[in-house]
Amino acid sequence: MSDPMDAYFLAQLFPHTLFIADPESSEATDKRSGKTVVLIQAIEQIPPLQQLLHDILQSCKLDPRQDAIVLTQDSGETWSWKRIKQEWNPAAVLSFGVIFADIPQADLPLYQPITFDQTPVLHADTLALLHEDKSRKKLLWQALKRIFFRNNQ
Repeated sequence: MSDPMDAYFLAQLFPHTLFIADPESSEATDKRSGKTVVLIQAIEQIPPLQQLLHDILQSCKLDPRQDAIVLTQDSGETWSWKRIKQEWNPAAVLSFGVIFADIPQADLPLYQPITFDQTPVLHADTLALLHEDKSRKKLLWQALKRIFFRNNQ
């Protein structure tokens, strides 16, 4: 990092130590494999929405620091399902207002878990929309239960 403000900004966003791993390293890939990948919009990295995301993950019995990888999408950027599958080999993918460049949006209805390449994928509204809307939170919870608590229903 060349700019000291970059380090300050990252320290404000991520209270825990960050490690930068070589994406080609099989050890780094092994540590990432099998986790839940969470996609959010970069603009939603503010404390109330980050707390909501933390609470959502904990309600699914996930430790946000150990069991999830949170990826942010900047304005104008898109994520590829193929890239996510190859780089992270996720146990599940939760997308909060983020669409994939290589999956038609019609194939990802809101709050309906879909399986792609043996991986559950859930597309939901943005964290900002969920934050104040109890009906959307209820829809989200019903969908999350189908992914994370299948055997308990």
